Amino acid sequence: MTRRDLAAVQSRVVSWSRAECAPTNDSSGRSTVTDLDIQTRPVLPERPRVRHSHSHLHPRSECKAIKVVSGDSCASLASKCGVSRANLERYNSYDKKLCSKLAVGQPVCCSPGKLPDLRPKAKQSGECATYTVKNSDTCADIAASNGLQTADVVEFNRKTWGWNGCKSILVGQLICLSKGSPPLPAPVPNAVCGPTKPGTKKPPAGVELATLNPCPLNACCNIWGSCGTWTTKEFCTVSKSGTGNPGTSRPGENGCISNCGMDIVTYYEPWNLDRSCMHMDVRTVGDLGDGYTHLHFAFVNITKDLQVSVQDPRGQFEHFKGLSGIKRIAAFGGWSFSVGVDTYTTLRQAIKPEHRDFFATQVVSFLKEHNLDGVDFDWEYPGATDLPIPAGSPEDPANYLKFLQLLRKKLPADMTLSIAAPASFWYLKGWDFNSRWASDGCPKGSCLRSHVNMTETLNALAMITKAGVEARQVVVGVASYGRSFKMNDPKCTGPMCTFSGPQSLAAPGGCTNSSGYISNAEISDIMEDKKAFPVQAWYDEETDSDYLTQWVAYMSKSVKDARIKKYQALNFGGISNWAIDLEEWWVDMYDLDGTEKEDTDGLDELFDTCEDTYETLEDIPQDLNDRCASFYILTVLSSQLSRAVEAYKEVSEGYDEKFKWYVEWVKDGINDDLFDFMTGSGQSKKYMDCKWESEVSEGSGPCTEMTLTVEPSNPGARYVEYTLRDEEGFYRALQASHNYAVPDPCTCPPGGAYCRCINDFVMYKNMPRRIKDTSKIDVPDPKELVDEALPRMDELAQLLAWTIPLLRMGSLDVSYEDPAVAFSMPVFMLEDAVESIKKVKEIGEKEKKAKKREAVLQILEIVFTVLPFVAEAAAVAFGAASFIARGLLIIAELGNGALTIAEVVQDPLSAPFAILGLLIGPLGVRAKGSRAGFKSAADARRALDEGKLKLFSEAFRRKDTLVHKIMKQGRSCKL
Repeated sequence: MTRRDLAAVQSRVVSWSRAECAPTNDSSGRSTVTDLDIQTRPVLPERPRVRHSHSHLHPRSECKAIKVVSGDSCASLASKCGVSRANLERYNSYDKKLCSKLAVGQPVCCSPGKLPDLRPKAKQSGECATYTVKNSDTCADIAASNGLQTADVVEFNRKTWGWNGCKSILVGQLICLSKGSPPLPAPVPNAVCGPTKPGTKKPPAGVELATLNPCPLNACCNIWGSCGTWTTKEFCTVSKSGTGNPGTSRPGENGCISNCGMDIVTYYEPWNLDRSCMHMDVRTVGDLGDGYTHLHFAFVNITKDLQVSVQDPRGQFEHFKGLSGIKRIAAFGGWSFSVGVDTYTTLRQAIKPEHRDFFATQVVSFLKEHNLDGVDFDWEYPGATDLPIPAGSPEDPANYLKFLQLLRKKLPADMTLSIAAPASFWYLKGWDFNSRWASDGCPKGSCLRSHVNMTETLNALAMITKAGVEARQVVVGVASYGRSFKMNDPKCTGPMCTFSGPQSLAAPGGCTNSSGYISNAEISDIMEDKKAFPVQAWYDEETDSDYLTQWVAYMSKSVKDARIKKYQALNFGGISNWAIDLEEWWVDMYDLDGTEKEDTDGLDELFDTCEDTYETLEDIPQDLNDRCASFYILTVLSSQLSRAVEAYKEVSEGYDEKFKWYVEWVKDGINDDLFDFMTGSGQSKKYMDCKWESEVSEGSGPCTEMTLTVEPSNPGARYVEYTLRDEEGFYRALQASHNYAVPDPCTCPPGGAYCRCINDFVMYKNMPRRIKDTSKIDVPDPKELVDEALPRMDELAQLLAWTIPLLRMGSLDVSYEDPAVAFSMPVFMLEDAVESIKKVKEIGEKEKKAKKREAVLQILEIVFTVLPFVAEAAAVAFGAASFIARGLLIIAELGNGALTIAEVVQDPLSAPFAILGLLIGPLGVRAKGSRAGFKSAADARRALDEGKLKLFSEAFRRKDTLVHKIMKQGRSCKL
């Protein structure tokens, strides 16, 4: 080949690469080509039309291609290709919308021909070609950059771990871009179980990825590689996304992948709606209860004739039947039914051979009629001889077993059967087996021991499994309540501590209202407010129990979690909680009459968590719903009460000298008071005999008949001598006991120019007068009343602390305005008392004489204001009635209409006394229930008319008006 030949070949190749036609004898260069129409992908069966005599030139099989980068458009791509935009679109005519949906990485033809096949190929091992999802990736982008369609991506990932579909593609996820077996998922740095644990190797064919790296102790593993055992969907509940792929879950859940399926059982007490607070509608279990697999309705009734019936005045059973997503179990029996005087023989009769078949048929018919999922029997306890009822028959256990076997045969296969099984008569149920409250090492039988002692629980479980019951069939009890007792020594914390009894004397919970039994929800409130409830709490490792004094044994959440983990590790079938309505403060979405709260204001109020904070009443907005408005008022009142009580304690300490000013005032005024009593008002005359004499008359007899006549122009001397006839009546009339001395006769000073004694005087003989030694005069110190008020102030603070969280959660059965109105009056009055104390304290010794009148009035105001806080017995012992009467006389003497609050408290039935008695007295809120108690107290305040209200301080009236304004502006909800 010559150099010329080579140049010709090179020229032809270059020409061909530029889509130019080769020169012929009758034409040369590009001038002979007027149009070249080459068909591109998809290739049609017909031949392309080529206007050229050299028909042997065919379209190229693959085009020259470049990939789209960020910011590209068809114009920029055409420029990079060195072609016009029209030609670019022609070369890529397989996609008419190419320019409107360019994707980064997408190949584009710069010349005629088909796009190169860029589709990833499966690996030789048979595993699919993989791709790691990047930030901002979409299925369309990934498909376009790899020569695929979106549908191809979906199809290739039918079995890929963690594939939730194109709408929920995850950054860092390893996905398939070809046919083949799915890959091992990308590792998750903090995963400790499952296939996402770092360092995991791909298993041999046939091994499920979910079985890799199981959790220790057979705990549940969730899709993110976390181990756990608690009763939520976080770990142990299987949950698949819409794709159904392994390693996926529904939105907002973290589904289980291995060691799943532990039964989480809870009981529901429908009678909780009869409590004063802490209500829970059964529908709330479905709405808010998390992770429970079985719900036991405790209890369904059995009649005397062995028929099954439901006592359901609030419609809870009907709502229970309508629940979905949870197994609905009818529970029979319970402690009250098993030992009740009217009912304890019912189960004993039902299991007898002559009744067994009939009763079993009734139970099955009931379950089918109401479309339930199973039945539970809580007979406490067949054959027992140590219960407070006639002993059971030795045949009861065997008859019970035969009944259960028969019932199992009659039940459909998909219905469950469970019983509360005692391991013995002493180790009764896993959640409350130690009923005797006496154990080894406690001879007197009154030692405080935990009813949830872990050692005893494991012993009981060992007895059951040793008897042949498989662990997977046993659901172990956990408690959402505590057993409470009053300790003989509140400072004792050891195993030998004893309780007072024989019945529990522990303070009842605010809602459960039963001495000896208190809910976890109420315990949580006590623990959270150590200031209102100064308690001591500790955990005991040996018994794996929590304790609280005054004494409660219970399971905290952490103890409950640990036990569930242990039971699962021991392969027990699950846990059973008594009871869900005792566990916490539920936000209930239903009214007590069973109706759903309205979707507007009612639900807004229900889900408003009232999370704002306000320092003063003035800061609280006036457009809140009633619940939050009342909650914010009470939180402000609680702070005000706390500050007022602290200030009260502080300013009243070292304050005795100030109160003695009142004592001095009373002593200084005794003579004047006695003189008025003997002569002016004449109240004493009916208790005394008199002998009288003047210049013109004389006589003797009852003082009420005395006539002391004088000459108008010359009265002269007059003499009156008293003889006490009715000493008891006299002192009763004086309202107090005093020591008196006979006064000296009137004497004239020597050298006086004039003395009325000479020719115009009255000499009183035996008239009671104050003794000169005033230390022997007993005047009750009002400081005593001030000190006596403190315990009831603390009691009021505790009630307020109890009320606030209940009201915030919507668990308090009350009209929301009532607590705000009821608590405000005593709080505002106490604040007034503190201000008065401060004012008196500011008066120094040097100013005492000038300001003694002011000080005495302030002292009286303090005492009158706090008097309603004083317990009745203490007030009687002090002589409060006499003090009030004396105080009113002093006020009248000082004049100016001072101290109008005295007019309020002189009536023991007045609002301040009534409100405190209805809040914290023996007939208060905890005794009457929250709705009735708070309403009665609030009504006592509302009964004050404008005239009575004006008797309170200006500060009191201003704050009182603000409370009513905030509540009235709030949006009402149906209660």
